[in-house]
Amino acid sequence: MARFSDALSRAPAHMIAARLGGWAVVAATALLAACSYVYTVEALFIDGKLSFVSEDVNETGSPYCLISFKVSDAAGSAVWEFDAYDLYKNVSKCGPNFPLRYGQAPKGAVTVTPAKPLKAGELYTIEGNAGNALQGSFRYQVKRITTVENLDMKLPEVKAAQQRGWDRQRSDR
Repeated sequence: MARFSDALSRAPAHMIAARLGGWAVVAATALLAACSYVYTVEALFIDGKLSFVSEDVNETGSPYCLISFKVSDAAGSAVWEFDAYDLYKNVSKCGPNFPLRYGQAPKGAVTVTPAKPLKAGELYTIEGNAGNALQGSFRYQVKRITTVENLDMKLPEVKAAQQRGWDRQRSDR
């Protein structure tokens, strides 16, 4: 089995340079990828609509413009995706990037995958780009919320209900 150093000693100089140059490109790419920052994106409901927010990327200028965004199901299929690269490639100001409503791409962005209905209990992932990588995940939940409304005791309907209660107590004696 030939060793790498033996192969280098027999190879012409131009082949060695090409091989080392290729490795230099791979190493540089890996180094740059390691330096990239990842912004966290969270899902929440704003005014009853599924929305996405990020406290990390509040800048509104280049290179922090929101240029791509995708929500995928657990199988990796896009359930909503848009591309806004052409909107911001020659600008110095953009945004604000968030909040972003599910299914509403920024004006002028290209919708790659129209928003599909989300399924209760399913896991979804978020990815995108706004100068650096955007990532997040959420489980879509459908829950019935029970609320109460406290009423003013002076309202006529409240007074009437209260009086009926007292009348019933007297009649039951």
